[in-house]
Amino acid sequence: MPALEGDSAYGEGVELYERDVLLEVLKLSYPGRYPVGDSDAESEPSTYEVFFDELLNETLFLVRQVLKADLPRSPATYWSSILADLRAKTDSDPARHSLVVDLAKTLMEPLEHVTSHPKRMLKRIRDQQRVQLVQEIDTHCLIDLARRPGSTMPEKAGPKQRVMAVTRHENIDLLENRVARHCCELLRRAAGRYLHSHQRVGRSERKQQVEKLFRNSKRWPSKPTVSGVGRLLSPCRQPNYALLQNIHYSRIWDGYSKLVRNEELRDGLWRWPRRLWMDRVGVYVADTVLSWAERSRHAVCINTADRLVQASHRHECGAWLSSDIMPGPFIVGMSSAEAGTLHIIDGRHPGVIDAKFGETSLLCSDFLAFLVKGSVIRALPIYAIWPSPCEAPGLDKAWWERIVGDVLESIALFNRRAKHVVAVGALLVHGSWDASSRNGPWHTATRDDLTCWQTALRPDASSWPTDIADRYRPFDVLTGG
Repeated sequence: MPALEGDSAYGEGVELYERDVLLEVLKLSYPGRYPVGDSDAESEPSTYEVFFDELLNETLFLVRQVLKADLPRSPATYWSSILADLRAKTDSDPARHSLVVDLAKTLMEPLEHVTSHPKRMLKRIRDQQRVQLVQEIDTHCLIDLARRPGSTMPEKAGPKQRVMAVTRHENIDLLENRVARHCCELLRRAAGRYLHSHQRVGRSERKQQVEKLFRNSKRWPSKPTVSGVGRLLSPCRQPNYALLQNIHYSRIWDGYSKLVRNEELRDGLWRWPRRLWMDRVGVYVADTVLSWAERSRHAVCINTADRLVQASHRHECGAWLSSDIMPGPFIVGMSSAEAGTLHIIDGRHPGVIDAKFGETSLLCSDFLAFLVKGSVIRALPIYAIWPSPCEAPGLDKAWWERIVGDVLESIALFNRRAKHVVAVGALLVHGSWDASSRNGPWHTATRDDLTCWQTALRPDASSWPTDIADRYRPFDVLTGG
């Protein structure tokens, strides 16, 4: 199948210059991707890719359905309503809603009709034809006939009694039919990814619809009626009259356009998986701290403001959410006299941190929670861990022990050098790559009065546990609760 823009690229080079002098070329390779060719269509996507697709779907649901960032004027949305929408279960179907589910309902009928009765066009071709079968000639045919030797028609026709004439041949290799064939191939790829990510789901109406679409998307291009339809060299950008006006082809074009945009978005975000993951971890941190505030044992625990959340309608190097959207600050303490202020800050915008507490930027954390109580500043750095694709499916105990050990050593070094800030430990959040589990267990490591908490997380916010004490333990330690 012809590749979409970037699909055939497995790496890129970054040139480093200093005063117009090329110093070095860094070769960056992309993670392994879903097979593209027809021969590989039956291959299953990797665990890494299944997790990435789930993360992308959940992010798009947040940005487009909850925050409505694609509207010209998106409504004001706050954390309280956002988290309620993300946790909500609107139906009993265990399979998640997706674009391919909608297309399974809308494209089955038009694709079945088009592949059984594709549009045909008679193509006029000049060819040698027997004299008695000639039906049409044009200027070029007359010129060719005049140049032939002889004075009568039989003499000009020669021994084979053939002259140049206009013939009509049936042609189905039209743009609209090539778009329909490419649509089938994109549907097969999208349906295959959806079914692989829902292979442990039992009875589901959505899954059954996608399974039917997957079977038909493999059957439609192999029909004898469309055997003469070629493949597109690149995705179609400009529709013709038939794709816009025909009752069947127009429905195919609408679904095809959505598929192409979805594949291009996926291809663009494939280069920025960690920044996409950081956005999701930010939502998880916001959900955690707000749930912790509701369950806090502190006599005083007040959220001073319900923070407005905004997102861009286009990602910026993988990031969708705007800066300075984390909830808080919170007034926390065992009494009003001993209360402090708890802040949650996005570490991707160090200017916000440096303007207040420059030392905390040395922690290089993705998110930072810190409690200010008088002259004492206690900090909890939060890291969004995104391993490389080759490491992600099989993260073993030794790998995590090495990561946790390095983090605790860095925190201890920071505490020895910092003058105003004391870090109580660190929180590591990574993806739950094993499709059989929803959210991984909590692990704790302690060294020199420092604690490192580590947990695995699924992108689906409705699966995040709200009744596990270990989830709120880092904030209890930070605030002394």
